[in-house]
Amino acid sequence: MASSTPIDAEEEQDPIAYGSGESLMARGENELHKHVALRVEAALGRSLPQVEVRFENVCISADIVMKDTTQTQIEIPTIANVIKMGVLQISSKKHVVKKQILRDVSGVFKPKTMTLILGQPGSGKSTLMKLLSGRFSARKSIVLEGEVVYNGIPRHTLLTRLPQIVSYVAQDDNHLPTLSVKETLEFAHACNGGGLLKRDEEHLRHGDMAENQAALNAAHDMYKHYPDIIIRQLGLEKCQSTAVGDAMLRGVSGGERKRVTTGEMAFGNKFVMMMDEISTGLDSASTFDIVSTQRSLAKTFGKTVVISLLQPSPEVFSLFDNVLLLNDGYVMYHGPCNEVLGYFEKLGFKCPPDRDVADFLMDLSTSKQRPYEVGAVPRMVVEFADAFKKSDIHKQYGMQMGEYMLSVYGVPTEKYWLWYGIGFLVASYVVFMMLSCLVLEYWRYESLENISFDVEDGDADKIVAPATDNYTPIKTPKFQTP
Repeated sequence: MASSTPIDAEEEQDPIAYGSGESLMARGENELHKHVALRVEAALGRSLPQVEVRFENVCISADIVMKDTTQTQIEIPTIANVIKMGVLQISSKKHVVKKQILRDVSGVFKPKTMTLILGQPGSGKSTLMKLLSGRFSARKSIVLEGEVVYNGIPRHTLLTRLPQIVSYVAQDDNHLPTLSVKETLEFAHACNGGGLLKRDEEHLRHGDMAENQAALNAAHDMYKHYPDIIIRQLGLEKCQSTAVGDAMLRGVSGGERKRVTTGEMAFGNKFVMMMDEISTGLDSASTFDIVSTQRSLAKTFGKTVVISLLQPSPEVFSLFDNVLLLNDGYVMYHGPCNEVLGYFEKLGFKCPPDRDVADFLMDLSTSKQRPYEVGAVPRMVVEFADAFKKSDIHKQYGMQMGEYMLSVYGVPTEKYWLWYGIGFLVASYVVFMMLSCLVLEYWRYESLENISFDVEDGDADKIVAPATDNYTPIKTPKFQTP
């Protein structure tokens, strides 16, 4: 059971007042998250639930139908030419082209960590995030290979429940344009229960009476005012009464609309949060505030946060723990952010002091990488992927990944088979030696019993049996004293 000492110390210092989103956010989002997480953990009697996402050798390809346009030419749009072009398009030959989207992608997203996905447009970032969040549409023309597990549970087992576990912020903003910002967030909150669910209340019964009541009070008040909290976290106070709008209806700006999209997916008890290019239309300061909020959620509530950005600033990049670099569906790097520069320096790339790390990584495997080269370096994306597979980071990660996947399916690991083999060899040697001794003893006494003498007639009385006093008989099943 969690100790109540930290709670008492915090209350004596400066208690957080309930009653409104403004009072809950008075000391900042970090203090609010710590306040609620500490009480919920005390009532649970254990740490908060967490989800780890692992994927190995994921390959996605799609069959794309292409038309032969060699016979079609741009002509003046007369009635005859339009009819002619329509007939040519119908009768034109079609062929199928296989497009490889993801190529042997492996990785792990752990709880309480922030992972940044970097890559050029078309590198497969959105496809990977849609796959892991359960939003990937399976079609006959799409081939999916590889393993994806959530806390050891295969993806196909949780496919229908993934939207309840993983939230996904898409690139496109789809809203009801006539609703205001506040109404949109309140509607999203209502669709996710609108408060603390009964099943969640039942879990908050494992502390003492005071801890359970404190957790219920904090959770109920936070859920009650959660739309207002989200509005304040995302900086939408000034436009909360403005219609969201769309291309036909004037409303909030593009950056504010993107923040509304981010806020919509914050509702519900999700353990994994995936956000696809949430910085579109936002300045660096707004992006930093949003990512900082996600980092606070990851560290205090144990959430797994994955965000893809195009050009993050150095301040935003420093908020992440790990980085996954994709290009043309290949993994060029996947590991800690503080080791990425050292890794590429070993490959022959030096990041200038005046160059942002994210921009430096985005330039690799393109024509812009030449200023960073200090020797013989890889140039093709395949070469970068092969170099990463041979690196120490990948070897260490690959071994952990392999052992984890084997344990998921109940297959013994390499260490188990090593000791199993040694034990088998020792047991085989002992059994072999015992059988050898038994066989040799059997042959020995079998040969003594079958001894025969060739004697002539009249000489049989000269054969004298050996005296029994001259030897000690060995008792065996076939031994008889002469």
